[in-house]
Amino acid sequence: MGIFSCEKHGLQGFWEVCSHVGVALDAGVVLPSQQLLHVHVCSTCVEDLDLLRFVDEEWPKWSDAAHSCYSQLNAAADFFCAECVAAVQLAFARTQGMPDPFIPYERTVTSQQREVLDQLVAGLERAFAFRESIVEPGRSALVVHQGALTHPLSITISYVTDPAEQDAILGWIDAFLADTTHRQYRAEFYAFEDWKVEESGGACRGPERAHEAGPPRW
Repeated sequence: MGIFSCEKHGLQGFWEVCSHVGVALDAGVVLPSQQLLHVHVCSTCVEDLDLLRFVDEEWPKWSDAAHSCYSQLNAAADFFCAECVAAVQLAFARTQGMPDPFIPYERTVTSQQREVLDQLVAGLERAFAFRESIVEPGRSALVVHQGALTHPLSITISYVTDPAEQDAILGWIDAFLADTTHRQYRAEFYAFEDWKVEESGGACRGPERAHEAGPPRW
């Protein structure tokens, strides 16, 4: 899944779908599909193009036949923000009297509340003395990611292991969000940051252990 900027949901992953699935999504309908050759395809496309023969092929080691078939699909494909797809799936399930297809976070801070996100970060950093991050020197070890329909606002803090200090931080966040309707969030505290420098010169996060993690709060 790639990343693109959605006018409604900000930076999100996207779905590449066959033309039939795309037309259905535009109409607010969920057409049964499966992902083959990285494209969400309907049963008609699966049958017409004999796509099941590629079920075990993995990119970038696709066969010539797989590359050719993908090019054919891609020429008529549509692209949808993953959160836009989720919104259609949720609305369609409810109109059909079906259970929600996933846990929906309809009351969380999203990219549309950018000012709230900025105020949250600034307020936390004024109220608490967070340690400097070893991953991003010069910035605190506080990471805030916007929420969306499929996941809540995420607040990750490293080096804070004292339960009383954790409770104080959670209390501050609860109070900050109390006057809004977007109160769903998940907070996690990590004992440390693990930053691994690779021989190639690149770097990546290592296996960081959550010191305390709980279900989303709302």
